[in-house]
Amino acid sequence: MSRNSWILVTALVLLGGGYAYRFTDWFSAPKIQIDVLTRPSGRPGRDADSLPTLFMLDRDYPIRGIRVIAVSNVPPAMLGKPVWQVVAADKPEAVRGFEYGDAFPGTKTLVPPRKLEAEGVYRVEFESGRYKGEREFHVQASEAAAE
Repeated sequence: MSRNSWILVTALVLLGGGYAYRFTDWFSAPKIQIDVLTRPSGRPGRDADSLPTLFMLDRDYPIRGIRVIAVSNVPPAMLGKPVWQVVAADKPEAVRGFEYGDAFPGTKTLVPPRKLEAEGVYRVEFESGRYKGEREFHVQASEAAAE
């Protein structure tokens, strides 16, 4: 092959690789879809001011890390700080859903669950190996606290 052919092939490979990197998700970490539910339950909650907060994942994932961070509508001392953080200690179990503050076998709690402020905005970050996901959510006030 001539020199010009090598230059053309190299340019084609670089352009193709740049396109694949920029416009496809082949090289990005897979995303976890997280749904947040707040609804009354029949069992007593962790605090009476807000409804229980449940997190549902798109499939079963072994826990590597869970972190809930205060984002807004909370006291200034809590902004940007974790209000609950869990990391894997041994071999964590796979979960598809969990409630705020739950304890899991095979994990250790770095930051114990603090009371969530009613009408506060928080972000949950979930990590499982290469898979990561995050979602902001609002904490709803319970009917007992609204009265």
